[in-house]
Amino acid sequence: MVWRAPDSARVLNILQNPAYAGAYVYGRRQKDPSRCRPGSLTGTVKVAIGDWAVCLHAAHPGYISWEEFMANQGRLADNVCRYEAGHSGVPRKGAALLQGIAACFAG
Repeated sequence: MVWRAPDSARVLNILQNPAYAGAYVYGRRQKDPSRCRPGSLTGTVKVAIGDWAVCLHAAHPGYISWEEFMANQGRLADNVCRYEAGHSGVPRKGAALLQGIAACFAG
């Protein structure tokens, strides 16, 4: 096993993984024929949580509750900087996920 410093993509992957909340799920991604290239294994898209084929809460011990996981997913979705789409953007002050603990630097 090789330990590496976490980057923003890896941290986001962990926060969006339902196993973090003790859930077993199947169907988080789905093949999208419009994105598939011949001979490629890529071409998948994320599926909305309500559309997952299987979602078993409390399948194993989690680090956080399912309710906290869902609240975090809402915060992460709102952090997307698309003001036109009704997202508020990244919080600057207040109760934010990882505020004061993690920092994202461009460059």
